[in-house]
Amino acid sequence: MNIDIAPTLAALAGTTMPTDRPIDGKDIRPLLEGSAVSPHDALLHFVNEEAAAIRTQRWRLVSRAFYLT
Repeated sequence: MNIDIAPTLAALAGTTMPTDRPIDGKDIRPLLEGSAVSPHDALLHFVNEEAAAIRTQRWRLVSRAFYLT
């Protein structure tokens, strides 16, 4: 989700993201305003460099439990 920060802030500032390179992030303002669902098909959660979970609109799979300390 942290890749969504730049496109969202750019949209809030009234500017656009660079077009000379691929940008994976998406503008999530509608999601933050509560008027839309996530623009992502799936979200991957990582702990260090290992995939820990994946979430879609319908399903969640946790392959490894992790705790915040």
